Amino acid sequence: MNGCALEVRREQRGNRVYHDYNGTCMPQSVDGARALRITADHYMDRHDRHFDRIRREFDRIELTRKYAHCGFSFAHTIIFVKQGGYWYVYNNAVSRTYELSLYSGQKQNHEYYQAKDYMKYELGSFPD
Repeated sequence: MNGCALEVRREQRGNRVYHDYNGTCMPQSVDGARALRITADHYMDRHDRHFDRIRREFDRIELTRKYAHCGFSFAHTIIFVKQGGYWYVYNNAVSRTYELSLYSGQKQNHEYYQAKDYMKYELGSFPD
C-alpha cells in the first residue's frame, strides 16, 4: 500500500476488509460498523526519511554504474495476525533499487532495504 486506505467493518457474517486506491474512494453506503480504519498517515513516514534513504541509494547506484539505467520502488505491506479473539494489524515497509539491463530491459542487481528505525509497525487491532 502506498497512500491507500484500509478499513475493517463488522458485518452480519463477520469482519469485511475494504481497500481503496487513494484513501478517498472508500464506499460510504456499505452496512456495518467500522472496526478499524488505517490511512497513509498511519503507516507511512511523513518526514520522508524512508524516501531520503531510497534517493541516496538510488544516487549511489547511478553514480557507480555509468552506463546502466536505474530505478527504485517501495511498498508497505499490511499484515493481519490473529491471536485469540483479536486480529492485530502490522506494517512492513520495504524499498528496492535495481538496474535496467541496456540489452534486455530486465531488472537486475536488486538491493532491498527494510525500514526499521522510524516506521510505525503496530497499526491497531479489532475483535474477531
